[in-house]
Amino acid sequence: MSIEVLVLGRAQDAGMPHAGCSCRHCASAIAGQVPREFAASLAIVDRDLNQSWLIDAGPDFREQLFFLQQRYPKTKLAGILITHAHVGHYTGLIHLGREAMNSKAVPIYATPRMCDFLSGNAPWSQLISAGNIVLHKQEPASTLAVNDHLRIAFVPVPHRDEFTDTMAFVVRGSSGALFYCPDIDSWEKWDRDVKTLPDEYGVSIIDGTFFDSGELPKHTMSAVPHPTIQHSMQLIGDGRGQIFFTHMNHTNPLISSVEARQDLRQKGFDVVDHGQVFEL
Repeated sequence: MSIEVLVLGRAQDAGMPHAGCSCRHCASAIAGQVPREFAASLAIVDRDLNQSWLIDAGPDFREQLFFLQQRYPKTKLAGILITHAHVGHYTGLIHLGREAMNSKAVPIYATPRMCDFLSGNAPWSQLISAGNIVLHKQEPASTLAVNDHLRIAFVPVPHRDEFTDTMAFVVRGSSGALFYCPDIDSWEKWDRDVKTLPDEYGVSIIDGTFFDSGELPKHTMSAVPHPTIQHSMQLIGDGRGQIFFTHMNHTNPLISSVEARQDLRQKGFDVVDHGQVFEL
């Protein structure tokens, strides 16, 4: 059986260019000198059953779904998994409503807290009452058996849970496993050892929001806690080509610097690319 994971985006929630931002990265994206970046998201594609599932539906959902349909024109959207309720991860659900797709009973797989958030707040609750989406509550630390050859585990991670809890996911196909964690406050707060990722999974795609601690000179980094890429590499040691970073803020030099990426690769790490495919 053939399971493929397609990268639909690799930017922090607001993408790049950021609204109202004139930094050099955003200015270059506006001018077309570097590609625009979509918010972090993955598609899981079962090529044998012609079905696909999204991990997160953020503000770039429309373009990302179009890209998915171009790459896999025979596949149908079979469901969406949500990591948490920060704006880059669920707000694209609005495109499933009557003003747009007017979808019919798209399954949404999320924790009870995330489901309660959607059902308890408009306009998301309207998607439920109109039958555009159907909520499927999945307990943290449980596994969703999608079919005979695809399993998706919900892995709790610590991350500013103002509205809901936050999940990472382990996607298991018939020939491998991929760990996906676009948001976490710190690896030290997690109940697992991040050093073991290269040994446990064929591929790990993890939080790379900021490259280093001096990236937001006008803001306190502690207000938006994320492990920096520099710190993650120090903790993991050698990524052995199996660790990729995603969810990059528009300030992150890896968004556009060839030299920074080459240095990353020399240390056994990399960043994901839009359209990159991992086979499971």
